[in-house]
Formats: sequence, structure tokens, C-alpha cells
Amino acid sequence: MNGSSLSAAVRSTAACVRCWSRISVRPVLHWPVRFALTALLSGVSFGQEPAQPNFYAVVIGVSEFENLPKEEWLEYANRDAKTFYDFITSPRGRAFPPENVFLLTDKEALSQAMRTKLGSTLAKKIKPEDTVYIFIATHGTVEREAAKEGYLMAYDSDREDLYTSAMPMRELGNIMQNRLKNARRIFLFADVCRAGKLGQVQGAVNRYIEDASSKTETMGLLASRPNEFSRESDQWGGGHGVFTYYLLKGLMGEADVDKDNTVTASELISYLQTNVEDATERQQHIRDFGDFEPETPMSFVDKPGPENSHLAASFRRSPTLVAALQGGVPRESDVVRDALDRAIAEGRLLSPAGNSAWDIYQRYLQYPLAEEERSEAEDQMVIVLASAGDKVLWAYRRGDQVIPLNAAKYAEGAELFGRASEISRDDLALQSKAKFMAGRAMVENRQFDQGIALLREAVSLDPAAAYAYNGLGIAYMEQQRWNEAIENFRAASARAQMWVYPHYNLATLYAKNLRRFREAEEEFRAGIAIENELGLKYAYLHYNLGALYLEQRRFPQAEEQFRRAIELKPDDGRNYTGLGMVFEMRKNLRDAEANYLKAGALDPKLVQPRLQLAELYRQQRQPELQQRVLEEAMAADPADPTVLAMLGQLLLANKLWDRAEQHFTQMLMSNVDPVGALSGLGDVHAGQENWPQAAEDYRQAIARTTDRNKIRELERKLQSAERRR
Repeated sequence: MNGSSLSAAVRSTAACVRCWSRISVRPVLHWPVRFALTALLSGVSFGQEPAQPNFYAVVIGVSEFENLPKEEWLEYANRDAKTFYDFITSPRGRAFPPENVFLLTDKEALSQAMRTKLGSTLAKKIKPEDTVYIFIATHGTVEREAAKEGYLMAYDSDREDLYTSAMPMRELGNIMQNRLKNARRIFLFADVCRAGKLGQVQGAVNRYIEDASSKTETMGLLASRPNEFSRESDQWGGGHGVFTYYLLKGLMGEADVDKDNTVTASELISYLQTNVEDATERQQHIRDFGDFEPETPMSFVDKPGPENSHLAASFRRSPTLVAALQGGVPRESDVVRDALDRAIAEGRLLSPAGNSAWDIYQRYLQYPLAEEERSEAEDQMVIVLASAGDKVLWAYRRGDQVIPLNAAKYAEGAELFGRASEISRDDLALQSKAKFMAGRAMVENRQFDQGIALLREAVSLDPAAAYAYNGLGIAYMEQQRWNEAIENFRAASARAQMWVYPHYNLATLYAKNLRRFREAEEEFRAGIAIENELGLKYAYLHYNLGALYLEQRRFPQAEEQFRRAIELKPDDGRNYTGLGMVFEMRKNLRDAEANYLKAGALDPKLVQPRLQLAELYRQQRQPELQQRVLEEAMAADPADPTVLAMLGQLLLANKLWDRAEQHFTQMLMSNVDPVGALSGLGDVHAGQENWPQAAEDYRQAIARTTDRNKIRELERKLQSAERRR
């Protein structure tokens, strides 16, 4: 299909815009990013092919996202990346050796993989004479409307904390300015909605130009103006982004206006300007910047183009398999390298001892390896270890109401990040995450001083990261250091403005510890606003806000929140329990009973609805039903002191002395509420008119408590028993 027919087709059928709906913090601000960065680092005349081409590329395309619903995935970003791979590995696209092209698509395009391939693998390989392409097609976003920082989304990125889980544009700019500082020529292609948010990258390029030698040549092409969207559709080559589609068509030869078999930079720019604008009916306009020679060749049209589409191999070739195919004998180090790959594939990263990926990696390093072999293994281990640690960090960001983590899990995260930072020793972010995980493990084990010290170290290593501040807030809250807890929760919210968990922690502190209900409500509402903006489903926010309203006897608001919690999580019995309590306090006992029964049916281990039912049946003088639900509650949690006390009182009320004595004796032997157990035994013996034993029970109970109200109650019982002796 030629350019004019494509334009006609676009005018007749609306093209898909790569923008987010619910993924958007504000829909007009999140853009789908299609990003191609070409760094051409050559010290020879670019009009000739180098005698010994050292060409490298990192090619990234993310259509699927682990933490986004499918309706928010992209359609063609991964296909664009594979097509770009096909082109650059063809003679027409400068014949990059396939083993020099690092392809990351979808599940392989993890945040740590993107960082490592761009900032480590690529940077270690290039020399001043080399050529490097970086191509990225993915979603892009900002946190808030006024935010200056833009982010590239990885497969495992989390919208609640973009700084930690996505790739900041600023970081990409720093890689260009610092890691690729030996570049002689840099060509940047970016297909980005709201291209103005690439300012961090463009600024870094401009600073680099100012600092570089006069031989430096830089060109940038941005696919759209600020506030414009980058579009994708199946009308462009069966499914591409409009910019990438015409970029590739131009490089394939359509941009060769003078028919000299070479597509120059100026020809490509002119071709893109005309065709992108025509195809989108002037809705998308490219921009160019930089200091470059207009006649710089970009492709050679008289050479063969890609023969096979999308045959990019993203896997590492087994050295033992290669040796076998070549009729040779694999080196011992190659056998160990294959064992390392198997351990990684099977998830044996840190255990079992002696056969974990880490242990095999340590053995592999003992062999005399080429620098490239060592570097490849190092980067692979950093990616897999840090990415596994990032999964623990992701669970922590969800909050303990969603995914409770124990000390052992945090210790595992600390080891994962710690091992990764042993390899990548200058990566402060990895060091910070390792300290954070170790600190959280300490706090979970109630070792607060050591835990807080580690969390403070994490903050000092990466002061822009929100997770450590929130961890400090939790530690201080556990120690009842309220002001310090509030300060750190607020610091976390300031650094990750779309993160719900710090708002929940603040709300809990205000409500339960300080009884500052207005501020608690504000924090719950702030968390719910984020939930709505990001399209999240956090039922626990609504449940806890409902409980806050219930305590204030604001029944309509409480009912609204409990019903919303049920809507979001209909299989959670706690939500029905809360709604039942609203009905009970309104004296609507029938609906209260129905909701308590629903809660109990959903979760046999849930105690609270059974306690509520027991009290309801006590008031209605239905002892058989009361006893039944209390026995269910005791089966759910045999050590719950409230359940045991209520069941004991029921047995006493029904004068079932033998069963009551057995019940309270079991409580005492299990050391569950010994004061209540001794008091109950005294009541049993008093009911049997065994006054000396009753008096002794009450005396022992008094000796075990410091509660003045309880002591007064027991003293009255003791005096009565002694009078009757």
C-alpha cells in the first residue's frame, strides 16, 4: 500500500491512539510511548561502512504489562520492536550481528533488565568507533499534571511508585550523558505522546553536545508535539505505530527522494514530516533537533532488506549446544554456564545450597573467562536477582491489608538485592533496596533499633525512593513515636504521590492511636481518590473508612463504604460483618443477622461475625443458637479470649457447672486469659456452693491482674464467698 492510499484509509477509518484510559493518572497526561534511540558512535567517515563493524543495539517493545488490565495493554509495541530488529540485522539496515542485538519484549522487558541492558551491557561494550541503536516502544506516564518527570513503563512497572518501578526519562538522559559519554554521534528517535515530557532526555543530549568535542554529531526526532498523541493501528502495515511504520518504510527506501540508493538524515526527516502528518490528518507532527549533517546516510537501499519478519531470537545460545553442533567438545566452563541457565529458569536463585544459581555463578567465575563471558553472566545475574527482589517490593507496596509479608520474606528480599549489589557495586538503588528489606525484617522481628538504623541507611542511599520512608513510619508507629511516624509517612507520599499505602498508614495512626478522626478521614479519602484515579480495587480502604464512620455513629456514610467494599471484594466476610454492625446499631436485627450469617458462610475461620451473632442471640434469649455460633467461633480460633469468655459465661448462665469448669480449666492450662479463667472457675465453684474453693480462685485472679476495675469486681466476689464459708 502506498503512502497516499494509507492516508486515505486512515481518513476513512479512525486510527487507534496509544493512550490509556484507567491507567492514566489524568487521561490527557499519560501517553503511550514509542521510543527509538539511535546512538551512532563512529569515528570514521559515516559515508563508508566500517571495515570492522562494531554495531550493538538494545531493542525494547512492551505490549503486555504485568500490573495492568488487558484493556490497557498496547497492541503493537512488541511487534514494532521485532520489526526494527529484523531491519537492523539486514544488510540494508547495516547488518547488525544478531548476537550483538539485545531484544527485550513483554515479560523480558523488566525494569531491571531495561536498566542493566542500557546502562551496563551496552555501556561496557561500546567504543568510540562503535554504533549503537536503542529502540523502545512502550507506555509512558507522569505522576501528576504538574510533574516534570516522565517515565517509561516496563513489563513489571507499578503505577503507584513510578520512580522505583519504571524507568525515569531523567535516567535515560543520564545514561546518554554519562554511560555513553564516548559517543561521537548520537541519533535519537522518539515516538511519544506528549513528547515534551522527553525534555529530560533532550536536555541531557543538549548538555552532552555542549560538553563534547566539535566532532560530535547529534540528531533527535520526536514523533509528536507536546500534548499530541502517538497513534497505532492495524492500518499501518498490519499493525504498527504510525511513527515506527513510516520510520521503517523511509529507511527501507521510500525516503530516498534523489534515488541514489542512500537515505540521508534530511531525506528521512522530510519523509516523516509529510507522511506522519498526512496519515494522522495533521493530528501528529514530528519535531527534530540537534547538530547533525543533513547528508548523513541512514540506510543503503541497494542492499537486501529483511527476508524473514519477526524472527528475532531473544534467548542466549547454549555454549554446549553450539560446541556439539560444531563437532567440538564443550569447555568445562560451558557446562557450568548451562547449569547456571537451568537454575535461573527453574527459579533456584538462592537455594538449595550448592545448587542455587548464586552458587553455580560463583563456581563459573573461577574459570578463566573472556571479559565478554564474565560480563554477560554478571548482567544476567543482576537482572534475575534484582527482578525477584522487585517482586517482594511490589508486594510490600500493596500493603499488609492486601499481601501480608513476614520477616522471612523480607530477609529473602534483602539477600536478593544484596547479591545483586555485590555484582553491580556502584548501583546505589540496589544497595538501598537491600538495606530496606533487611530493616523491614528486623522490624517484623521487633528489633526496632537495628531495623530503624538500616531503614535510615536505605533513605540516605536513595533519598528519592518512597518505600524506605514508609518503612520508617511503620517502625516508629510500632514504637508509639507518633510525630516521627507521621513525618515519614508524609515523606513517602510526597515522593510517590500515587501510592495508597502511606495514606492508609496515616489514617490508621490518626484513627486508632490519636483519635483524630477528621485527619483520619482525610487520609482515607486521599487513598480512595488515588484508587479511583488509577482504577484500582482496594476494598480494605472502604472497609476501614466504614469502621471509622461506624465508631462516630455516622451510619449512612458507614453503610455506603461497607457496600462499596462488598462491591469490590464480595468474597470477603469482613465487609458483610461491617455492614451487619451498621444494621445492628440501627436496631435492624434481621438484616444484621443475615449479614453476619453471610460473613460466616464465606469464611469459616472468621471470628467476629460469630461473636456478633452470639451477642445478638443472647439479647434475643436464644441460648442454643448462641452456643452453636460460639462453638463455631472457638473452632475458628481456639485461643480467642473473647470467644472463650463468652462461651464460659453462657455455660455459667445455663448452670452447666461441669462443662463450665472443664472450659475454664482448659483456658487456664492454655494460659489464655488466666484472670478470666480463674474468675470463671470461682463463679463455677460459687454456683456449686463450694465457697472455700471459690474464694481461693478469686484470690488467685486478683494476684494476677493490675486492672483496678477488674480487681474491684473480684474483691466483691471474694467478700461474698468468704461471708458464705
